[in-house]
Amino acid sequence: PDAAAARGAGKATTNLLGKANEVNQEHQITKKAAAAASGAVDKAKAFNEEHKVVEKASNAAATAAAKAKEFDQKYDVSGKASKAMLSGFNAVTGALSKKDGGAKIDNVKQ
Repeated sequence: PDAAAARGAGKATTNLLGKANEVNQEHQITKKAAAAASGAVDKAKAFNEEHKVVEKASNAAATAAAKAKEFDQKYDVSGKASKAMLSGFNAVTGALSKKDGGAKIDNVKQ
């Protein structure tokens, strides 16, 4: 019974694929889909060339990165965050090792 069911499923699949191929041949579905995708890519490229979307986005990202670096240098955000993390690690380490006086993490390069 299992072999007959497998043959039946295989035959049905073959028939379905054959019908799908026939419909595709008749209506040129894959060709039309490829042409539409190609047209969309061409339109996106033309839009980008006209409006410089990629260039503007790249410039905005570079400007944001420069401003973030400037802000960090002015307010030492990364240094303060590192010190806060170090303090937190020391608190956890101290809580876990109370019996030997609490270890400290002192030699962290910033």
